[in-house]
Amino acid sequence: MQQWALLGANAVVTTAYLAIAVAILRPLVASGQLRTNPLGLATGTIFLSCAVGHGLHALHAVHAAAGHPTAPGWPMAVWDALTACVALFYLSLRRSYAELMRGAQLFADLEEERVRALAEQQRAADREYRAVFDHAPNGTLLVGTDGRVLRANRAAHDLLGVVDGGLVGTRPAERGASLEPGHREQRWRRADGSEVPVHVSTSLVRGDGPAGDHLVCHVVDLTEQAAARAAVDASEAKFRSVFESSQLGMVISSPEGRLREANAAARRLLALDEGPDPEHWSQVTHPDDVARTSAAIEAVLRGERDGYDLEKRFLRPDGQVVHVSQSTVLVRDPSGAPLHFVTQLLDITARARADAALEDGARRLRAANDELREADQLSRDLVAMLSHDLGQPLSALRGYLELLEDDGDAMPEQLRTAMLARTRLAADRVRELVDEVLAMARAGALTADVEPVRAAAALERAAAGAVGVRVEVLPGAEAAGTLLADPSQLQQVLGNLVANAAKHGGGPVELGARAVPGGVELRVRDHGPGVPAAFVPHLFERGSRAPGTAAEGTGLGLHIVRRLVAAAGGEVRYEDAAPGARFVVRLPAAGADGPAEPAAPALRASA
Repeated sequence: MQQWALLGANAVVTTAYLAIAVAILRPLVASGQLRTNPLGLATGTIFLSCAVGHGLHALHAVHAAAGHPTAPGWPMAVWDALTACVALFYLSLRRSYAELMRGAQLFADLEEERVRALAEQQRAADREYRAVFDHAPNGTLLVGTDGRVLRANRAAHDLLGVVDGGLVGTRPAERGASLEPGHREQRWRRADGSEVPVHVSTSLVRGDGPAGDHLVCHVVDLTEQAAARAAVDASEAKFRSVFESSQLGMVISSPEGRLREANAAARRLLALDEGPDPEHWSQVTHPDDVARTSAAIEAVLRGERDGYDLEKRFLRPDGQVVHVSQSTVLVRDPSGAPLHFVTQLLDITARARADAALEDGARRLRAANDELREADQLSRDLVAMLSHDLGQPLSALRGYLELLEDDGDAMPEQLRTAMLARTRLAADRVRELVDEVLAMARAGALTADVEPVRAAAALERAAAGAVGVRVEVLPGAEAAGTLLADPSQLQQVLGNLVANAAKHGGGPVELGARAVPGGVELRVRDHGPGVPAAFVPHLFERGSRAPGTAAEGTGLGLHIVRRLVAAAGGEVRYEDAAPGARFVVRLPAAGADGPAEPAAPALRASA
């Protein structure tokens, strides 16, 4: 009986352990967590081993109840070994599981701490967002999909003149707002009925929070900008009014010189409507004024000055020249970069013409003054010429008359005839000088009535008229041919040179002539000390006299020679004869011998 009771108890326990093992292992197998849940696997295995062990005990009891006392003992040994293995596995697994649980608990603690930190950060961000939202300088509204305000900051309430919280639940559309996503400028009505210009930026925010989908509206007050814009528009309108109605021509051009705009006065002044609009200022500027205008523009662009003023000329399409007074300034942006030039043009054509007329009158006045000075100088020269050149023939005339008066009766007939001939020559010379002076006075300047003159005859006549000095005509004068000169003036030239040689030179005076290419040279030489080298450049100047000279004179003789020779188209020069001085008169050649002049009497003047 005892054996059967033990059998029944083991069967019940085995069934219970088996049911528990199946209840633990079946969900693990069904969910595929048999390998990932070692603790469940170990627990199910322990209950299963217990069920097996009690089953073996039940089997042993059956053998004993059946009268088999010698039933094998290996089932119990197997059960004991299996139970010991399962227990050892469970103990090791429990330690691992405990460590795993401690790690899991630590991880859970860290995760909880992270969640708390994130929550705190979220709360701080919410507080910061609320602070930024509430204290933002521009109005901000959160509007629900039904068009009602969910939340509004203080700036939005102040902007619309509503007490704090008064905008919540209201519809911005009732204030004239359009809340379509995007950016636009609008006018919203305030609580007092006035309107305020605003710039609205609206965006749609999709969210899972209490607000759900909603609109975020940022509203910027444009009152100051609108006032500034109105001021700019008013200034622009004022400038436009001044620009268009100004009587001065006004032009706006780019820093590169391209014409952008011209007012009506400028278009009339430059006749821009009579042809295609010029692209560059240089196309309407007088060519002679382009360079200095460009230089002024470059100086302004380099920052050396703010603008420039100048008087210049423009060319109209028909070629007419317009004189203007131009004033130009350069407008720069806040960074200093050039924007455009603004130019004012004042028509000064009438003034320029008046100035030109005044200048022409002044020029004529200067010319008249020059003529007066020349006339005055001419009169002085005439007086000097009379006093200088009349002295020589008058002295000769007086000397010959005195000789004839004293010794005329005792003179041989031939000598008396020669004396009378020389007296007539001297008288003729005086008459010629008087006629020349009168002609010069009437003409107002020294002129020459040139005609062919034989060089040799001119020299012979000059030698015959000399008084107080021995004059010789060198051989070869006939070969010099004929020259072009005023006969009377030529005798005056030669007489002055001979008189100058007698006064300042020494020894006999030699007269010679030679032909040169294109002309004839007449030479007058003395044998005196010559002219100091330092004084040579001043020989032919009016009133010049060599320093240290003992001879008397006015210093006009050689000056008159130069003027008379120049009037005939010739030139006179000085040469150092070593010893003595040589004056060379070069006159144009006549090209053919002229009519022969009567030679003077062969008598030579002697000291």
